[in-house]
Amino acid sequence: MSTGNLVDPSEVEELTDILVGTAGPDFTMMVFVIFFYGVHTMLFSLYVYLQIQQRGQKRYYQISVLLLYMLATAALVLTILGYNQETLFIISILLGGDPLTDPAQGHFSALNNIGTAEAAVYVAAK
Repeated sequence: MSTGNLVDPSEVEELTDILVGTAGPDFTMMVFVIFFYGVHTMLFSLYVYLQIQQRGQKRYYQISVLLLYMLATAALVLTILGYNQETLFIISILLGGDPLTDPAQGHFSALNNIGTAEAAVYVAAK
Protein backbone atom coordinates (compact mmCIF):
# COMPACT_ATOMS: atom_id res chain seq x y z
CA MET A 1 0.00 0.00 0.00
CA SER A 2 1.07 3.60 -0.34
CA THR A 3 2.79 5.48 2.43
CA GLY A 4 1.92 9.13 2.86
CA ASN A 5 1.55 10.94 -0.44
CA LEU A 6 3.88 8.61 -2.32
CA VAL A 7 2.39 5.88 -4.46
CA ASP A 8 4.25 2.69 -5.15
CA PRO A 9 4.97 2.20 -8.91
CA SER A 10 3.35 -1.23 -8.84
CA GLU A 11 0.15 0.39 -7.53
CA VAL A 12 0.24 2.93 -10.34
CA GLU A 13 0.52 0.13 -12.89
CA GLU A 14 -2.34 -1.77 -11.25
CA LEU A 15 -4.55 1.33 -11.14
CA THR A 16 -3.76 2.05 -14.79
CA ASP A 17 -4.76 -1.49 -15.77
CA ILE A 18 -8.02 -1.19 -13.85
CA LEU A 19 -8.83 2.23 -15.31
CA VAL A 20 -8.08 1.15 -18.86
CA GLY A 21 -10.21 -1.95 -18.34
CA THR A 22 -13.19 -0.03 -16.94
CA ALA A 23 -12.96 3.23 -18.88
CA GLY A 24 -11.55 1.93 -22.18
CA PRO A 25 -14.88 1.34 -23.96
CA ASP A 26 -16.22 4.68 -22.73
CA PHE A 27 -13.15 6.47 -24.03
CA THR A 28 -13.48 4.80 -27.43
CA MET A 29 -17.13 5.79 -27.58
CA MET A 30 -16.28 9.37 -26.66
CA VAL A 31 -13.67 9.58 -29.44
CA PHE A 32 -16.34 8.56 -31.96
CA VAL A 33 -18.85 11.02 -30.48
CA ILE A 34 -16.35 13.87 -30.83
CA PHE A 35 -15.48 12.80 -34.38
CA PHE A 36 -19.12 12.73 -35.47
CA TYR A 37 -19.73 16.05 -33.71
CA GLY A 38 -16.99 17.48 -35.94
CA VAL A 39 -18.78 16.08 -38.99
CA HIS A 40 -22.02 17.59 -37.69
CA THR A 41 -20.29 20.94 -37.22
CA MET A 42 -19.04 20.91 -40.80
CA LEU A 43 -22.53 20.08 -42.11
CA PHE A 44 -24.07 22.81 -39.96
CA SER A 45 -21.51 25.32 -41.23
CA LEU A 46 -22.25 24.32 -44.82
CA TYR A 47 -25.98 24.74 -44.17
CA VAL A 48 -25.45 28.22 -42.71
CA TYR A 49 -23.24 29.18 -45.66
CA LEU A 50 -25.81 27.98 -48.18
CA GLN A 51 -28.62 29.78 -46.37
CA ILE A 52 -26.64 33.03 -46.46
CA GLN A 53 -25.88 32.58 -50.17
CA GLN A 54 -29.48 31.78 -51.09
CA ARG A 55 -31.02 34.23 -48.64
CA GLY A 56 -33.28 31.50 -47.27
CA GLN A 57 -36.71 32.55 -46.09
CA LYS A 58 -37.69 29.39 -44.21
CA ARG A 59 -37.23 30.62 -40.66
CA TYR A 60 -38.76 27.52 -39.09
CA TYR A 61 -36.06 25.27 -40.52
CA GLN A 62 -33.30 27.71 -39.69
CA ILE A 63 -34.37 28.00 -36.08
CA SER A 64 -34.95 24.27 -35.64
CA VAL A 65 -31.54 23.37 -37.13
CA LEU A 66 -29.87 25.96 -34.90
CA LEU A 67 -31.63 24.57 -31.81
CA LEU A 68 -30.68 21.00 -32.68
CA TYR A 69 -27.05 22.05 -33.15
CA MET A 70 -27.04 23.81 -29.76
CA LEU A 71 -28.59 20.75 -28.11
CA ALA A 72 -25.97 18.50 -29.74
CA THR A 73 -23.26 20.80 -28.41
CA ALA A 74 -24.75 20.68 -24.90
CA ALA A 75 -25.00 16.88 -25.11
CA LEU A 76 -21.35 16.59 -26.12
CA VAL A 77 -20.21 18.84 -23.26
CA LEU A 78 -22.28 16.86 -20.77
CA THR A 79 -20.94 13.56 -22.13
CA ILE A 80 -17.36 14.72 -21.63
CA LEU A 81 -18.12 16.03 -18.14
CA GLY A 82 -19.86 12.77 -17.23
CA TYR A 83 -16.91 10.73 -18.47
CA ASN A 84 -14.53 12.85 -16.38
CA GLN A 85 -16.67 12.51 -13.26
CA GLU A 86 -16.98 8.75 -13.76
CA THR A 87 -13.21 8.42 -14.08
CA LEU A 88 -12.64 10.57 -10.98
CA PHE A 89 -15.17 8.48 -9.07
CA ILE A 90 -13.40 5.25 -10.04
CA ILE A 91 -10.02 6.71 -9.09
CA SER A 92 -11.29 7.95 -5.73
CA ILE A 93 -12.69 4.50 -4.92
CA LEU A 94 -9.52 2.75 -6.04
CA LEU A 95 -7.30 5.08 -4.03
CA GLY A 96 -9.55 5.58 -1.03
CA GLY A 97 -11.27 2.23 -0.97
CA ASP A 98 -14.42 3.63 0.63
CA PRO A 99 -17.20 4.82 -1.71
CA LEU A 100 -18.76 6.77 1.18
CA THR A 101 -15.86 9.22 1.50
CA ASP A 102 -16.48 12.87 0.65
CA PRO A 103 -14.58 12.98 -2.69
CA ALA A 104 -16.21 9.78 -3.94
CA GLN A 105 -19.68 10.96 -2.93
CA GLY A 106 -19.08 14.31 -4.62
CA HIS A 107 -18.04 12.67 -7.88
CA PHE A 108 -20.94 10.21 -7.74
CA SER A 109 -23.42 13.02 -7.06
CA ALA A 110 -22.00 15.10 -9.92
CA LEU A 111 -22.16 12.04 -12.20
CA ASN A 112 -25.86 11.55 -11.37
CA ASN A 113 -26.63 15.24 -11.91
CA ILE A 114 -24.84 15.25 -15.27
CA GLY A 115 -26.72 12.09 -16.29
CA THR A 116 -30.02 13.80 -15.46
CA ALA A 117 -29.01 16.86 -17.47
CA GLU A 118 -28.04 14.65 -20.43
CA ALA A 119 -31.44 12.95 -20.31
CA ALA A 120 -33.14 16.35 -20.27
CA VAL A 121 -31.15 17.45 -23.35
CA TYR A 122 -32.14 14.30 -25.22
CA VAL A 123 -35.79 14.73 -24.28
CA ALA A 124 -35.68 18.36 -25.44
CA ALA A 125 -34.17 17.26 -28.76
CA LYS A 126 -37.08 14.90 -29.45
